[in-house]
Amino acid sequence: MVHKNAWLVSAKQDLFLYQTYSEILSVFPETGSLGGRTDITIIGDFFDNPAQVTIAGIPCDIRHVSPRKIECTTRAPGRGTRLSAPQAGNRGLLFEVGDAPEGLDLTEATPGYRWQIVPNASAPFGFWSKEGQPFRARLSGFFVAPETNNYTFWIQADNQASLYFSRSEDPKTKVKVASIMVGTASWFDSWEQNGGEEIWAQKTPQLELLGGARYYLEAEHRGRAPSSGVRIGVQIHNTWLNPEVVNTYLWEKHQIRAHAQRLPEIQMLTVSGTGNFFLTWDNVSSQPIPANATAYQIQTAIEELLAVKCKLEPLLANILLRLGFEQGLEGSSSDGNITSGTEPFCGRFSLHQPHHLVLTPPAAQRGYRLDQYTHLCIAYKAHVYTILRVILSFTIGFQNTVKKNVTCDWSLAGTSPSSWQFTCTDLWKVCVQHSLPLQPPPVNSSVLVHQIVLLPLSPEMGVFSVDEIFIADTNLTVSQADSGTARPGGNLVELLSVVGSPPVYNVTSWLVGCGLELPLISASSVLPEGAEEGSGLVQVTTQRLQRTSPPLGGHFRIHLSNTEIPGVPVHISASHLQKLLQDNADDFTSRYLNVSDFTVTEALKSCYEHVWTLSWSTQVGDLPNFIRVSDENLTGVNPAVTARVVYDGGVFLGPIFGDMLVTPNQNTQVVVRVNDIPAHCSGSCSFQYLEGSTPQVHAVWYAPDDTGLLVHITGMRFSDDLEALQVRVNETSCKVIFSNQTNVMCQLGLLPVGKHQLTMLVRPSGLAIHTRGGGLFLNVEPRLDAVEPSRAADIGGFWATIQGSSLEDVSLVLFGSQSCTINVTTSNSRRIQCKVPPLGNDGPIVNVTVIRGDHSVVLPMAFTYVSSLNPVIVSLSRNRSNIAGGETLSIGMALPVNYTDLDAEVHIGDTQAQVLTWTAWGLEVVLPPLPTGLHGISVSINRVRIGAQGLRDPTGQFPPKTSPGEVFDVMSLGWARVEGASLCERSLLNKSFPLLSSPLPSTCFPAVLCLLISFSDSQLFQDPLPILCRVDLHIQYLTEVFSIQPCCGSLLAQRWGYREGCSPLAWELSGVLWRVGKLRIP
Repeated sequence: MVHKNAWLVSAKQDLFLYQTYSEILSVFPETGSLGGRTDITIIGDFFDNPAQVTIAGIPCDIRHVSPRKIECTTRAPGRGTRLSAPQAGNRGLLFEVGDAPEGLDLTEATPGYRWQIVPNASAPFGFWSKEGQPFRARLSGFFVAPETNNYTFWIQADNQASLYFSRSEDPKTKVKVASIMVGTASWFDSWEQNGGEEIWAQKTPQLELLGGARYYLEAEHRGRAPSSGVRIGVQIHNTWLNPEVVNTYLWEKHQIRAHAQRLPEIQMLTVSGTGNFFLTWDNVSSQPIPANATAYQIQTAIEELLAVKCKLEPLLANILLRLGFEQGLEGSSSDGNITSGTEPFCGRFSLHQPHHLVLTPPAAQRGYRLDQYTHLCIAYKAHVYTILRVILSFTIGFQNTVKKNVTCDWSLAGTSPSSWQFTCTDLWKVCVQHSLPLQPPPVNSSVLVHQIVLLPLSPEMGVFSVDEIFIADTNLTVSQADSGTARPGGNLVELLSVVGSPPVYNVTSWLVGCGLELPLISASSVLPEGAEEGSGLVQVTTQRLQRTSPPLGGHFRIHLSNTEIPGVPVHISASHLQKLLQDNADDFTSRYLNVSDFTVTEALKSCYEHVWTLSWSTQVGDLPNFIRVSDENLTGVNPAVTARVVYDGGVFLGPIFGDMLVTPNQNTQVVVRVNDIPAHCSGSCSFQYLEGSTPQVHAVWYAPDDTGLLVHITGMRFSDDLEALQVRVNETSCKVIFSNQTNVMCQLGLLPVGKHQLTMLVRPSGLAIHTRGGGLFLNVEPRLDAVEPSRAADIGGFWATIQGSSLEDVSLVLFGSQSCTINVTTSNSRRIQCKVPPLGNDGPIVNVTVIRGDHSVVLPMAFTYVSSLNPVIVSLSRNRSNIAGGETLSIGMALPVNYTDLDAEVHIGDTQAQVLTWTAWGLEVVLPPLPTGLHGISVSINRVRIGAQGLRDPTGQFPPKTSPGEVFDVMSLGWARVEGASLCERSLLNKSFPLLSSPLPSTCFPAVLCLLISFSDSQLFQDPLPILCRVDLHIQYLTEVFSIQPCCGSLLAQRWGYREGCSPLAWELSGVLWRVGKLRIP
């Protein structure tokens, strides 16, 4: 059966006796791509499944595991991944130490700097470089919380030490959470005794931590070698572990402490004159002291007054060792307290409450001959009968030595609390001869004693003190001398110090007990030989600067959850306090106070301090902090009362075991766990995500080829080896056909329009990344290469072919801003056929836009409308009709090929004529009813007006003259917009044109004024005004009527301004002119 003292607790809170773990020796390569996919090999020992590998907390995908090798592939660090130092590594902590004097920080430049990884939260043995050398050491790393719980951290060291903690992995946010100002040999003793003092914080407050999270932890330790180093412990509070399972469980313990400030007595001595003088205190005088004595000389003289004098018999005894504790342990060792707070047997000091005392004689290396120094003597004070166990370590013989340990018991009779007893024992007879019935040592052999260990065995020995220990050759007698020992005012002076220099000295005295005042130290001069009394040359005056502070007194209050207990005296006994708490417990606190395992004990009781301890012996877990205290009418100097939690219930682990710890590192580390147990790194475990090891892509584009797409990738840190490259688009492989350090080309099948993820693996570096961050994508868009034909008539209406790639599922095609109707039957991913719309408001040269869902692509300036390619009217089947209409008019037109489904409108004058049909040579329309006269014909195809070419009245017959006054026919010209202006009409009248700002000049022909110039002629009459109209007219004057016939190559310009709203652009006659009226001239 395993005793509970043998169990250790793992990070998973499992019990174990010995934990094995894997070991990492090396990692290759040591750098890789920020994009991941770097193949790494981990060499080590004791690898096995199940295994886990992480780098900077990022999983590394394992490909192979063997006992000495793990192969895995890295993943890319995420956006929030921290790659800066310190980086968490494998199990353990980093220990650093240097020969740093006080005030000097520990750095790598510190003299004697060295470091190592330690397996748990403890400094290694023998870490110092030289005895007596000051040092500064540091333990640092991360604590990995085993579970979400409350934790308390402890620190223990034999010199000054501090503990720092960060709520994150960042050491910049660390704060001091615990510290000790002086060394302590145990985790708990000093905390229980001194934990109520503000300067003593050996443990942290409870910290709520998240399971699996890493928290930066650091302990700093400074001291002087040799040293046992610094250690960090942790207490887990709410756990299944309990005192029945492990022996390191701490039960809940609280304390109430009432205290007042303890001030010493201070007397000032002023010495004047020359010569010597005596100091007298409590009628006991000192040896002569010179008038110019140092403070040390005066302190020695007063200490001598306070010391107990002893006499030793026989005077001729041979003494090997005398240990009176006046100079400490002097090479021996003990856990007892050397004190002057109790009456000593001799001198000023004695050893109080030792649990062990190890005596090391001066010749310890070779031992001393027991036959020469047979006796061990000791002065002791014990309230009850005590057994002192003596363990004697010795060797027998000179040549063939035999090592022996002999144990014997030494019975010590009880004494009164204030009485000392001195006794001796013969170790040869009692221990050696009795335990090993040896005869006296033969000639040329001896028993050499190396060490004597004294162990008091009484379990309830109460007060036990020792003083004046001897190793001698005979039985000794030591007794207190009759000469006086100063006890000023009946008080025992515990501590004394003298500071100052001639002629003024301050004597500070700390009293044992509650004494309030000491008599003044007096002085007298030493008379020179032959001098008369009163004629001394030295004068000493004494003045009291400070009295001893009064003891603690008065009352305080106790506050429970819903109850207040007033008037609690500061010197209440433990039993009365327990009853007081139980009698006043409320509903909440009664479950903790009115239970059988609750006890109150007195931890300390003195004139200035009273401490009560509240403890539970069977309740486990972390109990609430339900007790508060406050001052009511305390007396003394700066009195106060406080309550504190000595221990919160929970299991204590000290030092922290390695599987809860993680080392700090400058670079990202490869971390291995086997069977969820962290590995130890004994070599190089660094792996860095470096930009210099990362292939980087600047751009990705594609071009269509005969079978699919040719993908182009440019960047840097690629490879010349095609086999080292692997390119994938989505889940499809892209065959690499060319590569160098900066360019890669690969072939891929056709892809739908959209954004497709691309990955490029460059072995051995890893995945490539984009130089601007984010992923790599191949953006496939509809691509336009050409439009066939690229130019056509303004009327549109023919099928155009748009060539490109990724043209499937196109929903809309625009020529300028007008839709082009798609023929879905003949369209595919490489071309689109659509019917071209007529010329719109975008001008003759337009962009072609293809829209697919949210994507669009533009081929700029891709199509041109050419008006000269428009159809023209070449003939009319008739130029006369009856006024009733209904006759068919055939309009001969020259149409381009491949024009279909044209929308034609024909107007005779202002009346629309019905279009019967398109024929191979033109249009057939039905003439509407019209009044008598000449009527213009206007033809529009797809909302574009067309012109006539070489058309003339074939008969020249017009209606006859009806009266002599009819001289002129009135004609109206209709004009069509060519380049974006609105429709403007002009009437050639004798009054004025609608666009002119003044009437026609009188020099003009009475009927109409026109300027007939050639197309190439640039001379404009008078003012260089803009050309407004292109007119295909020839005006011929007849006796009765004007005959107007179309002709080509003429321009009509006018020298007057134009009306607002009519654009000064070219205008084109849109039809044949017909007689519409007459004008009479008076």
